[in-house]
Amino acid sequence: MATIATQDQPRIDSLDKVTGRAEYTEDTAAPPGTVCGRVLLSPYSHARIRSIDSSKAEQLPGVLSVLTRDHLKGLNPIIPRGGGEGGGGPFASKHLPDQAFIATEKVRFDGDVVAAVAAETSAIADYAIGLIEVEYEELTPIFDPLDAIKEGAPLLHEAKGSNVVGEFNFGWGDVDKALKESTQVFEDTFVFVNVFHHPMENVGICVAEFRDGLVTLTAPIQHIYNGREEICGVFALEPDQVRIKMPYIGGGFGAKELKPSMLCAIWLARETGRPVKMASSVQESFRNDSRHYIIYKAKIGVDPAGIITAMDIDLLVEAGAYQTGSMGATRLAGIASWGPYRTPNLRVHAPCVYTNKVPAGSFRGVGKAQVTWGCESLIDAVARGIGVDPLEFRRKNILQRGEQVVEGTTPLDADFGDLMDRASEAIGWDGHIDNNPEATDSRIVKGRGMAVSLRHGYLGSGRSYAIATIDRRGIVTIRQNATEIGEGIYSIVSRVASETLGIPQEYIRVTDPDTFQNPYYDGVSSQRSTVCMGNAVQEACEDLKRELIEVASKSKGGSPEEWRVAEGRLW
Repeated sequence: MATIATQDQPRIDSLDKVTGRAEYTEDTAAPPGTVCGRVLLSPYSHARIRSIDSSKAEQLPGVLSVLTRDHLKGLNPIIPRGGGEGGGGPFASKHLPDQAFIATEKVRFDGDVVAAVAAETSAIADYAIGLIEVEYEELTPIFDPLDAIKEGAPLLHEAKGSNVVGEFNFGWGDVDKALKESTQVFEDTFVFVNVFHHPMENVGICVAEFRDGLVTLTAPIQHIYNGREEICGVFALEPDQVRIKMPYIGGGFGAKELKPSMLCAIWLARETGRPVKMASSVQESFRNDSRHYIIYKAKIGVDPAGIITAMDIDLLVEAGAYQTGSMGATRLAGIASWGPYRTPNLRVHAPCVYTNKVPAGSFRGVGKAQVTWGCESLIDAVARGIGVDPLEFRRKNILQRGEQVVEGTTPLDADFGDLMDRASEAIGWDGHIDNNPEATDSRIVKGRGMAVSLRHGYLGSGRSYAIATIDRRGIVTIRQNATEIGEGIYSIVSRVASETLGIPQEYIRVTDPDTFQNPYYDGVSSQRSTVCMGNAVQEACEDLKRELIEVASKSKGGSPEEWRVAEGRLW
């Protein structure tokens, strides 16, 4: 598989994508009788819902169903986002379900779903949404995480008693003593604001069916089995009653998960008995997710030789209006906050807090990008402060191959020294930089920098399964559930199968994810699918090859050892 990964080959989906033949959720043929779904979002960041009058919308010709808190009929709207993302071992944390797919007593950000409708046409659905009258009692909003932890701050979730979601605390040694005895101590604070993923395909789009006790959801979801578990929890269903199908995903970067609008679509499909296609605008897409706002404040102590003696790190992680996995992000930020550096004394304090902003979720490198930037910026400042080349300072303090980041964990197998040598040579670390203003724009100044990051695992290897079958025409079908989100996993799967079986790629068919048709896979995240799904496909194809040889041996003669599968032939 390593050989395949280095080969320069065109992606198997390139032509379909550039010609428009590739189908995304919005392109898929709607089942007969499909109706249009729309959601009404709160215009307020923090408010109590006094009343909702949906009677005008319900009486509008062409409207089939309306969903508000008054229509739940005893259904618990809380999305049961369970364990998993927090991880286990010394860094364990826990999800806390707190988001409803339809607002009940309060709205906590200007994007909370307050109502949903299903109608015969999109125009009727849009008009009906405008007929729903909601009376709000505005409450004081909190937009700054520092304000959220002040005494007397308005509470977003009164039952919790504070705006703190939870804390991640970790460390070893005596940090206070080490800092006091250090030759120099450096301190700085870095702030990283919210950013939206903004994939080309809007967030929240789906087609939902609910017939004969079976839910079928076609939607862009990176972790389809997490989505299935959440649907089961909301609607009290068994896993074999929920089918999730997925065509191509138009980009995600962490944003493509089960969203409240999808659960509204499922509810509307149940009530109407007809498929519901839920579309979302760009504006609505922006109200679904964001990167975590993080404040990184740290102290680093050094001795006379320029060796780090202690690191004291305070993080403040903003969850937004709901937790939605933010304790997992806090944990990941916490374990990346001291970088790949050897420190005999460490303290990490990382509370996660609610604010009245869009709930933060997974965003490329969940939590790690923010703290890595802060840590590496401070490392540069320390090096400059003691008069040492930043590269040399890193070499002195970087963990070496075979060392443990944390006692009791797997020793490092990376050689950071070699990586830094190669990088510094590639960018000409010691060379001259030409900043001739006559040759370049005077506003642009050239420079060089280096940052080193240690990526800790997110979900680990997990379980990955694939099935390989062959038909009478010699077409091999790979059934798998890794989503094609733009990263090229279909091409990787096809190339692995082609190389393992010794047949051309044009004879390989890779299925779209489908929880009913294909075997289990944890989901696409953390740069893991090439290794995890690639190995599963390789093993499945090895099994298929053995079966082909066994059948050939029994039917045509010769021992299995004499038979070969290569160059598209069995001989």
